[in-house]
Amino acid sequence: MLPDEVPLPGPRPEFSDRPIHLMAVLGLGSLVGFVGVTGGYSVHDRVELGGGVGYNGEGVMGGPYVRLRPLVSANQYSHTLHAFAVDVGLSMGRLDYDGGPITRMTFMPEERTRYRSDFVAWLQTELGWEMLKVEGFSMRAGYSGSLLLNEGNVDCEPAALPDEGQVCGHPPKFLLGVFFSMGYAL
Repeated sequence: MLPDEVPLPGPRPEFSDRPIHLMAVLGLGSLVGFVGVTGGYSVHDRVELGGGVGYNGEGVMGGPYVRLRPLVSANQYSHTLHAFAVDVGLSMGRLDYDGGPITRMTFMPEERTRYRSDFVAWLQTELGWEMLKVEGFSMRAGYSGSLLLNEGNVDCEPAALPDEGQVCGHPPKFLLGVFFSMGYAL
């Protein structure tokens, strides 16, 4: 047996053995926007409460979250915990949206409808895989979905179309994204 293949003594490790969890996050549509940090506290092996703050391209974004870990497994030989995690959070910040990168590549600025708000709130959900080494290193990766909660707070600058005049549709109500994070648990 190699030294790192020696099983851990005692009971199975848990996420709550290192309850404070700090992570750096990169992603599209994550709780903290494009880039940010989160901090959480594992009140139980399968439940973490936390919050985060970051930048979404328009300004500060973030808010609180609850992480549930319905499926947890421990590898005694690699000293690693793995979990399927479900996060539910409230992400708040600014919105300045003109259709995303595909729209920006295919339409001229005067043809794009722009949606703006100084304050929007999104119901944030994330489904992902989480890994924690018992020494403290951690990683997460997964998919996110965001549902706009206060559509009435969003202003629209309509696109000018030559034949139809001013057109203004609805702001994006649901966005999908991906995220990756690395951190350390204390």
